[in-house]
This record gives sequence, C-alpha cells and structure tokens, in this order.
Amino acid sequence: MASGIFSILPVPVFLYNGHNTFFEMEEEADLKKIDSISMREKVASFYIYFITFLGLVVVINSLLLSELPSNPVMLLLLVVFMGITEYFPIRIGRGSITLSLLLIYTMNWQFGIHITIVSSVCVMLLTHLLRSLPMQRTLFNCTQVTFSITLAE
Repeated sequence: MASGIFSILPVPVFLYNGHNTFFEMEEEADLKKIDSISMREKVASFYIYFITFLGLVVVINSLLLSELPSNPVMLLLLVVFMGITEYFPIRIGRGSITLSLLLIYTMNWQFGIHITIVSSVCVMLLTHLLRSLPMQRTLFNCTQVTFSITLAE
C-alpha cells in the first residue's frame, strides 16, 4: 500500500544537461549576451568608420575640385555666420539644433557644391574641436553633412 501512495506523488526529475549548477547556466547566458553586445559594437564601429572614410573621400574630392570664389567677402561672412550658428545651437528639450542649413543652401546656390562642402566641414571641425567633443563623433557628423549636401545636389 505504501508503494501505491508514493507512485501517485510527483517525483522531480533532474536531467543532466552538461551544467553542474543553475548559476553556471546563468553565467553562460550572460556570456552569450556579452558576445551579442560585442558583436553589435563591432558592426556599429565598422559602420561608423566606413561612413567616415567615404565622407573623407568626398571632402578630399571637393577640396581638389573647388575653385576660388568670385566674391570671397560674401563667402567669409557666410562662413562666420555658420560658425556662430554651429557654436551656439538652439536647445530643444535634451537636444539641440542649428540653423546652418539655410546658410548651406545659400552657399551652394552662390558658390557651388565643392566650396560649400569644404567650408561647412571646416566650420564643423572647428566648432567641435573648440567644444572638445570626441574626434570619432566629430568626423562622423561632418561626413553625414557632406553626404546630405552631396546627395541633395
């Protein structure tokens, strides 16, 4: 009769799956998460460096193809205004925006795409260096502006 009672009760079954403890299973799951995170970081880093490289190629191409401006005083004024708008952005919530797009459009209309790219990249590099921002972020932002100007043309 006693064997009948024990046969009705559920008996826990432990299967050996190669892990000694529950904590080792958690450590392995954490290692998989770390591998996934490091893989994503590698892909993101490659993307940032690839975009930066392509943007620098476009900037060097524009530097070689640019000609002297017909009205250098107007270009200097537009570059100074762009520097002011880049250095003093408008704060909106946690982020900020600049109004340099209007000046970029005016420069492109007046002087052409090559001078616009070179001057906007120079202004962005100068303002980011004055703010002591990381160089990787600075170059990536400059190349994104370069691509925007080039693809808009």
